[in-house]
Amino acid sequence: MNISQAMKFTKILGYLTMTANGILRLSSSIVRKTSDAITDTRRYKVEILNDDGEIVSQEENLTNKAVNKKLDSSSNLGLKTVVVTEMK
Repeated sequence: MNISQAMKFTKILGYLTMTANGILRLSSSIVRKTSDAITDTRRYKVEILNDDGEIVSQEENLTNKAVNKKLDSSSNLGLKTVVVTEMK
């Protein structure tokens, strides 16, 4: 096996490894999202209030993950009052 063939072989091996890595990442992402959708059955209503007590934003039927995103975004905006209630 000469140098040229060895380089081609390692290049092909690198491409195969990158492809396998991409497939594994995609499948793990799909499995995670599917399991989140199945297991997270509780839904919440979120109201974000400003300092005067006026409702700035109100959303219903949010998952736990969406509520966490709302809480993070409201704290970044400086809003202090967030009311989270579980829907039945």
